[in-house]
Amino acid sequence: MKKTRLIMAVLAVIVVAAMLAGCMAGISEIKVNSDGSGSVTMKMGYTLEAINSLYEDESGETTEPDLSQYDVFEYNGVEYYGTIVEKTFANAEEFNTMTWYEDTMAEISESEDGSTNDRPMLKVNEDGSIELSIVLSGNIEDEEASDAESDTSEDVELTQEEIDEINAAAEEMLANMAFVMTFEMPAPVRQIEGKTEGVTIEGSVLTLNFMEMTAEDEDVLYKFTTAEAPAETAPAVVPSSQSITVDGETVELEVYNIDGYNYFKLRDMAMLLNGSDSQFEIAYNEETGEIDVTTGEPYTPVGGELETGTDKSASCVKSSQSVAVNGEKAYVEAYNLGGNNFFKLRDLGAAVGFGVDYNEETFEVVITTAQAE
Repeated sequence: MKKTRLIMAVLAVIVVAAMLAGCMAGISEIKVNSDGSGSVTMKMGYTLEAINSLYEDESGETTEPDLSQYDVFEYNGVEYYGTIVEKTFANAEEFNTMTWYEDTMAEISESEDGSTNDRPMLKVNEDGSIELSIVLSGNIEDEEASDAESDTSEDVELTQEEIDEINAAAEEMLANMAFVMTFEMPAPVRQIEGKTEGVTIEGSVLTLNFMEMTAEDEDVLYKFTTAEAPAETAPAVVPSSQSITVDGETVELEVYNIDGYNYFKLRDMAMLLNGSDSQFEIAYNEETGEIDVTTGEPYTPVGGELETGTDKSASCVKSSQSVAVNGEKAYVEAYNLGGNNFFKLRDLGAAVGFGVDYNEETFEVVITTAQAE
């Protein structure tokens, strides 16, 4: 009985902490001028539910909170009560040393070792462009905390009902939790380093949603710039003259060699592999604009597969067509030639599940299905 009470007490603390944390929002709106000066509006607050919980006594009675002492702001249709601070900065250096969320319970500032991780840094380049960078700290496990957790966790056995309670509390925690920075830059901005999860760019407005940005074991550098992208050099494109075999059988189809790599039509590959252990179905998702690939399913021909046409090398341009394999986004480099998307063969093999090799003796591109492997 004592053990059960202990478990439930621990669960109660976890749930309360999760509820309070989950009802919190930190929203920053930053305007950056062309000379590196600008202004910041910082908002930090809690939902009314979280505020009320602070005024609840041990018996469960709630005292009416004095809401007049709080600044009120709204984000995503939810009202938060807390503090709103407005600041200005004269240049990038002043921005980089600024204290964030002053007089609130959350403060982002330089750490004792001088690290500037987890805070945005501005730089004005000689060409007048603005560069913004932020390093998100990796998940560094505290060994002492980990050991302490190991010592105590051995005595706690959770039932499925208790696990469900924790999961439900975690979901509620995340529902109204927001940590967002929005930058209004003096010119269109583009990302030059880092992951894309949690990053939204619309012209000169950059939004960083830290709740969606992927956590890593190591630090992750995100970098953005208002400098124009360098002009892309035209790829070297020719129709491929290499022989192609699938499980030892020679096939003929429209293939282009682009910058030294072979590119195929996705439907041609689906037709070639149909009936093998590497077969896959293709469908276009109107909502997402992605090509959905489902492995293991037979391919449904639409006509025109494995047909060769005239040389379309002159029309080659980079394609932005994205591909999802079994619901997961896959990186498959693609070019558009004559209105058709051609995908890098090795990327396709890795994403869909077939082997790609090159026989230097016969000068053949060797494709091997899962069954043949």
